[in-house]
Amino acid sequence: MTDAGPSPRVALYARVSTTEQHTEAQVRDLTDYAARMGWATSPEFTFRDEGVSGLRANRPELDRLRALVRDRRVDIVLASKLDRLGRSVMGVLQFYEEAAAKGVRVICVSQGFDTDTAAGRFMRDSLAAVAAFERELIVERTHAGLRRARAEGKRLGRPRAETSKETLRQIVALRDERKLSWRQIAQHVRVPTSRVRRLYRTVSETGGLPVAPSGGVSKVPTPSLTENPPPAEPMPEGGQPPPSKKHPISAGGSA
Repeated sequence: MTDAGPSPRVALYARVSTTEQHTEAQVRDLTDYAARMGWATSPEFTFRDEGVSGLRANRPELDRLRALVRDRRVDIVLASKLDRLGRSVMGVLQFYEEAAAKGVRVICVSQGFDTDTAAGRFMRDSLAAVAAFERELIVERTHAGLRRARAEGKRLGRPRAETSKETLRQIVALRDERKLSWRQIAQHVRVPTSRVRRLYRTVSETGGLPVAPSGGVSKVPTPSLTENPPPAEPMPEGGQPPPSKKHPISAGGSA
C-alpha cells in the first residue's frame, strides 16, 4: 500500500496483562507512529484489552478487530509488539495469515515488523517455521502422554455410561421378540445405536444382566474379544449341535 490516494483505515490494538497496567502508553505510541506516516486514527478503530493475559483464548477487543479484518473494513493494523496479537507463535501467525488473505497490512511499531516489507515477510515465514515446530512438539508430547497412560493401565476416553437393567431388558426384548432393527431400538430406548449394539452383545455373551451393588444400575463394559473367551460347548454324540437356549431375559428371567 502506498501513501498516495485516500487515507488508509488504520486500526490500533493495545493489550496489557494486569489491571494495574494501562494501555495509554501503547495507544499513544501507535497514534504518534500513525501521525508520522500521515495516517488518521479514530477511537472507533482503537481496540484495548486491559487486564487480559496473553494466555487467555478470549480477548474481546482482539476478536472485534479480527472481525473487521475478515470483513476488510480496515487497511492497516498497528500494534506495539508481536506478542500483543496472539497467545503463541501459532496464534500470531494465524492473525497474520487472516490479514494477508484480506490484503490488510500489519505493523508492530516497536519491533520494526511490517508485512509490506521484505524483512517483514521473512519474519512471517520464520514464524511459520517455528509454528510448525511447535505443532510437532505438541503432537509428540500428546502421543508420549498417551503411551505412558496406557503403560500405567489408565483407561482413556470418555467414562462408561450407566444403563438401567430395565433398559437392557427392553433392548433384548425388542431385538429378540419384536425383531426390530438397531436403529428402531435406539429410538425407542433413547440410546445411541452403536451403544445399543454393544449392550446387546454384552448381555448375550454374559448370559444375563450385570448386577450393580446399588441394585438398580450397572456399568456395562464393552466386552473384549481377547480376554477370557467363553469355552466352546462340547459337541454331543451324533454330531448334532445342542438345541438353542432362550435368552434368560426375554424368557422372563431376572439377574
